[in-house]
Amino acid sequence: MIQTITAIISIIQFISLRGYYVINFNGKLIRQGFVDSRLFGIFYDPNYAATISLIAIVFAIYNIKRSNILQIVYYLTIIVSNYTYIVLSGSRTTLISLIIVVAIYIYYKIKIYNSDFKKKMVNMVLIIFLVLTSYLAIKNIGEIYLANHKEEYLNNIVRISKEGESVNGVINSEVTLERSDVSDKNISNNRFAIWEGTIKLVSNKPLFGVSSGNWLGVSKSYDNSNYVVEQEYLPHNGYLDLLFYNGIVGFGVIAIFVLLSIKKILLRIVYIDSEDENIKLIFMLFTIILVLLTYCMFFSNLFYGLNIFGILFYSSIALGNIFLLKK
Repeated sequence: MIQTITAIISIIQFISLRGYYVINFNGKLIRQGFVDSRLFGIFYDPNYAATISLIAIVFAIYNIKRSNILQIVYYLTIIVSNYTYIVLSGSRTTLISLIIVVAIYIYYKIKIYNSDFKKKMVNMVLIIFLVLTSYLAIKNIGEIYLANHKEEYLNNIVRISKEGESVNGVINSEVTLERSDVSDKNISNNRFAIWEGTIKLVSNKPLFGVSSGNWLGVSKSYDNSNYVVEQEYLPHNGYLDLLFYNGIVGFGVIAIFVLLSIKKILLRIVYIDSEDENIKLIFMLFTIILVLLTYCMFFSNLFYGLNIFGILFYSSIALGNIFLLKK
């Protein structure tokens, strides 16, 4: 529910055309509200926030019950507000995860309807239709709203920025939901260059890695001109994180653990009986695991540090395997 409240506050910032910059404890400029064609809202990272929003939606769709009106309203509020934030955040990673969520949910619906082919097809078409139309509706309404309030928005963001620290011309005059930091020439938003630089650094200490605490110092001693070293970028890929920091040995240990854990849950999903009392929970946990593993392809927050993603990931694996014992 906390994520839903923060998503609603962020949406209110979008409606009120609030966009501003703050300086964090490290002295870095942080975007808030609607800035650079993305709804950051009250979050530091809209990709992180959008992924949490998607997980909240997953929780809602597998727990909603038609028999309880108050519960329906509660879960629909979670779904609508978080889905709206996802669209306005411009997170491409979350859109990829959304496709996975839809695919698994369609499979879940097919599973519970057994041999009723008509219900299976109707549900599949209905789910895809609702996801696509709601996405397009939110985005188009947002575009129209911004076009009708362009001057008001620019006046707000310039005024707010001038009251604080200088933003060095980072204000984007294009008031749209089309992201300004992505183009055909840089579709990965510099990730391809970051991954290439990281892979080159991995070759220096391939077996045990360079450690996560002093990777920059160690890397400088090998290749001071490397793109990652020059820009001091994290790998922006959780799997490269493991390989870079812990080498082939560390990567192999975690990979074996994760793959074996997921394999057990996946096999249960494939062969699960539609009457199984734990079917919703197992599908929900499996979906959350895949959402986080997808996020891990583009960001570095899963396997290192104390964060909610790590807690959700390992908790979902643990709970999934616990319920495997209840056959």
